[in-house]
Amino acid sequence: MATSEPVQESLMLDYPQPSNPRVLLAASGSVAAIKFESLCRSFSEWADVRAVATKSSLHFVDRSSLPSGIALYTDDDEWSTWKKIGDEVLHIELRKWADILVIAPLSANTLAKIAGGLCDNLLTCIVRAWDYSKPLFVAPAMNTLMWNNPFTERHLQTINQLGIILIPPVTKRSSDFWIDSSRWEACALALGRCRDKVRMTWTSKGPAKAKTGGQQKITPARASSCGDKHQGRRTATTGVRSAVGSSSRPQLTSRERTFSSRKDMAIGGE
Repeated sequence: MATSEPVQESLMLDYPQPSNPRVLLAASGSVAAIKFESLCRSFSEWADVRAVATKSSLHFVDRSSLPSGIALYTDDDEWSTWKKIGDEVLHIELRKWADILVIAPLSANTLAKIAGGLCDNLLTCIVRAWDYSKPLFVAPAMNTLMWNNPFTERHLQTINQLGIILIPPVTKRSSDFWIDSSRWEACALALGRCRDKVRMTWTSKGPAKAKTGGQQKITPARASSCGDKHQGRRTATTGVRSAVGSSSRPQLTSRERTFSSRKDMAIGGE
């Protein structure tokens, strides 16, 4: 079970550069966060991992399912660990600790916050304080109509200018609401890409040279065209998937089936 370790004990900064990258994984309030546990397990096989979850993402993240060695930090930890002037500030310590930040899934709401420079929770405070000489990956996951909204294009352009690396969503033939069970296959494929891209960046460039990529014009249409094609059609958009490293359709847990059946659920949370 994941735990929220005291900052003073869990974030020791005065030690030699580790052989494994220190990856900070973050989940925002998209229903795709139900696969966050699989992402944490996959990354922990080759990296030192800590996790951050927004308040909305906790509707989908099962704390008890996370690997025991991964500390999970929430907004409550941001305030409970600070008592007086001079105490460590959690979002600053996590920013210092991490070599790489991966936000997967990135909801429409958190995308908008980052693009606007807002910092009203632990995750957005980390992003606001981030050192952009270190890689920051985002994997959007939202309803198709939200993805195709003009605001999304503006926000993607803004974060691209910051040097944030976009992991394009996977597209899949389905209805407007992507939380039906047929879309979980796309979810699984996308997280695998997320894992592979981050690992490739680290192993090819190393901790001292891993920088963000060059800027290019990004639009939802262009980002979607980079994603996986399913049966030759690209209609509905999903983001991250469970990093199971397999293209086969994963079996749904009872928890996933519950969310899959609730097609009236809003999925643009923080």
